[in-house]
Amino acid sequence: MVGNATCPIAPCIPIDWPGYELTYRDGETSYQIRVENPDGVNRGVRQVTLDGDVLPEKEIPLLGDGKQHDVCVLLGPRWGAAKEGEG
Repeated sequence: MVGNATCPIAPCIPIDWPGYELTYRDGETSYQIRVENPDGVNRGVRQVTLDGDVLPEKEIPLLGDGKQHDVCVLLGPRWGAAKEGEG
């Protein structure tokens, strides 16, 4: 990793979108980002993975290694969190 550079993740989309994909480039490094919306929400990140590994924060480390990386952003309430209006 080059320094501690990160890209925060906080998508906000229409609730009827099932998701979307994009490519983010940082220098020679690229990130294939897939946002999935199985719960039909418009915001709220449940989980972020980088190359199959769950990330502890809602941000992607910018690795600066010249490789291609796969990122999956799963929208929805955090596991175990009550849905809005519950509780």
